[in-house]
Amino acid sequence: MMGLVALHELQNRYGRDTEFYCQCNGFSSFEEIQSELVYPIKLTHHKPKNFIQSKYKWVRSYQKRKYLIDASEIEPYDEVIILGGDDLSEYYTKKIYRELLKYWRWSKTTKIVLLGQSIGPFNEIRNRLAMKYFYHKIPIFVRDFWSKNYLKNEFKLDKNVYQGADLAFMDLPLQNDENIEAAILNQYHLVPKKYITLVISGLQGHYYTSDKKAYFNSYKSLILNILKDKLYQDKKIVLLAHTPIRLTVMKLNK
Repeated sequence: MMGLVALHELQNRYGRDTEFYCQCNGFSSFEEIQSELVYPIKLTHHKPKNFIQSKYKWVRSYQKRKYLIDASEIEPYDEVIILGGDDLSEYYTKKIYRELLKYWRWSKTTKIVLLGQSIGPFNEIRNRLAMKYFYHKIPIFVRDFWSKNYLKNEFKLDKNVYQGADLAFMDLPLQNDENIEAAILNQYHLVPKKYITLVISGLQGHYYTSDKKAYFNSYKSLILNILKDKLYQDKKIVLLAHTPIRLTVMKLNK
């Protein structure tokens, strides 16, 4: 969602002749991306340089250091946009300084922009030092007031930090297409204002819990409680995936 919004808005601002190079995960194809945009877009896959780890410890140490100072993969680009979320926080890993140092090194070669980010909090000293000393000139567009105040109060970052919002709150490029809306509602036998959307994340095995059964049972319990409420008994419940998720069928025994 954030990627589609960013591509659409950047194309409007930079012009339709702009070439975009995008690093996507394995769950998206360029054909699908093109189908979700209003105008055709010049979109090419960006392939990051391979970080080959040796079986020898001293070689791995050298490779990691070289990886942090190597900017060759972004040299051809006029601008590199690092699109948020919350990957520049310690929610998922403590070693954020590696990414921070890499982006800072890239900024010496081309323009780097951090867009739609929630940053911090940092407890790891290396993360704090990297942010404090290397990020006074890199434009940072945060998606919440907390991040802006945190960067200002903790690291004296102010002039280069801009208050934004979560790009996922913006309309998708084709969101207001009435023909698409009618087709989707018809396909799933839905009536406007007669359904509830419940968003389930597919990352339960990575960050939330390793007990998949308990995770989905919690949503089953939530759905059953919603159905008990008189306000919602005449409504359908639509399940959407927040992140890639394998289909799981939950029997409600209703």
